[in-house]
Amino acid sequence: MKDFTGKHELTIYVYARQYEWDNETELSVDLMDLSLSEDFELLTTVDIEVDIPEVDLRGKRVKSLKKKRTEILAENQHKLDVIDGKIQSLLAIENEKEEL
Repeated sequence: MKDFTGKHELTIYVYARQYEWDNETELSVDLMDLSLSEDFELLTTVDIEVDIPEVDLRGKRVKSLKKKRTEILAENQHKLDVIDGKIQSLLAIENEKEEL
């Protein structure tokens, strides 16, 4: 993984943004020029210098992926629980018919 530690010069693009389906105009900031898009009007650019501290990027990425994995497991466990509940309901109905 690339090491981003140190000083970096960036150009920030500041826009007025309004989508055709929205009546509100919002301030928007990006690191690339979006002025060719009809939804963005470039207001100004700002050159800045950012000092990035040393970061364990690989560790952050692993932590993020583990969190996502946990979320997926929880979501799918809920779906499985719903399906299992439906199966148990159907089996209970079948058992009731057999007892009659």
